[in-house]
Amino acid sequence: MFSSEELDERGELPPPFNLERYNFNGHDVRGYFDRDPKTGEEIMKNLKRDKQGFLLDKLGRRVNEHGYLIDMYGNLTDKRIRTKLHKHIME
Repeated sequence: MFSSEELDERGELPPPFNLERYNFNGHDVRGYFDRDPKTGEEIMKNLKRDKQGFLLDKLGRRVNEHGYLIDMYGNLTDKRIRTKLHKHIME
């Protein structure tokens, strides 16, 4: 799931993934986006916004600028709207 460049000097996962490394599924906190047919990369440009200005994925869920699901307070959530990380930890 991660390239070697993304790991720290000890080979550990980067934040916020390292907090739940044995019980963490990165796909569970990502929004749903179109993919480039050639590269398979997620297309994050031209995302819609809701009335409050939050970015939305294809399913109308709030995401941050990196494509992670968030709640109305900016906390990282999973697909079941359970808070995984509070906003101040991600800053």
